[in-house]
Amino acid sequence: MKYIESETVELKAILNDDMKTEVIAFLNSYLGGKIYVGVDNFGNILKLSQEEKDLNESKIINWIRDESIYPNCSEFVSIKYNKDDVLEISITPGNNKPYFLKEKGPKSSGVYIRYGRNKSQASQKEITRMIMESNNIFYEEMISSIQDLTFNYLKLKFEEKNLEFKEFKMVTSGFIRDNKFTNLAFIFSDQYDVETKIGVYHGLDRAVFKSKKEFGGSIIKQIDKTLEYYDLCNETRIVIDGSPMRKEFVSYHNKAAREAILNCYCHRDYNRRSNIKIEFFDNRCEIISPGGFYGGLTLEEALNGVQSFRN
Repeated sequence: MKYIESETVELKAILNDDMKTEVIAFLNSYLGGKIYVGVDNFGNILKLSQEEKDLNESKIINWIRDESIYPNCSEFVSIKYNKDDVLEISITPGNNKPYFLKEKGPKSSGVYIRYGRNKSQASQKEITRMIMESNNIFYEEMISSIQDLTFNYLKLKFEEKNLEFKEFKMVTSGFIRDNKFTNLAFIFSDQYDVETKIGVYHGLDRAVFKSKKEFGGSIIKQIDKTLEYYDLCNETRIVIDGSPMRKEFVSYHNKAAREAILNCYCHRDYNRRSNIKIEFFDNRCEIISPGGFYGGLTLEEALNGVQSFRN
């Protein structure tokens, strides 16, 4: 077998206490992974004595039995010696996240997550996200802190589509829970106050503004206004090359831009009070959606077809 480190494979020459954090990072991931003990970073198998093998195995069993890693993870961690006589620790994603070092507790110093091929300490926001997911608590379903909501723009969209807003079922659509408006309703309401920002800059950096716009209110309104203003900012170039007719090219393909912008609203992390940003420079357009890849998904994994879902 060829041993190569990846997002789901970790190679370790020896088993030490730092390995607990590697196990925790895989438990807190969405993909899980394997740790091979007795293999160096180049994939070379090291010869271990039987005494060393027995010691390694008993260490891991004690970590789980004594709950050095908490909460109990015994059903998600399995160990065996494979055909190469290498200790193989298989870890599936746990269902009671966050997992942490018992001595540190469920805070950043004790909670670890996996990003690509590396592990890192989790931020408080990431810990909160894991707690909410483990308890099936979703931001959209939580009761909104603002209850005096109106839906005038949403009503206008219903009228445009020849639909009756009064037939819209707020309870079954998730707008109302326990007779109160949810955060989902807040996002679609006229009172939604996390704005979309568009900036047009002179040059290649943010030093000089040419123009800027901010759109607030209902997410539906923000989408409409953002797409309209994007079209105005998407400059058309005219090329005269000697042929009878001049040629016109928009800077950025409209369908591709529309898809990128809509993806911001569909897949952003609404739990974060951050802005969707669209910025035009002389040589590029940057479209930024709050939240990044979900569940620690890497760009390489996404390009290889791995998926994780938000909203």
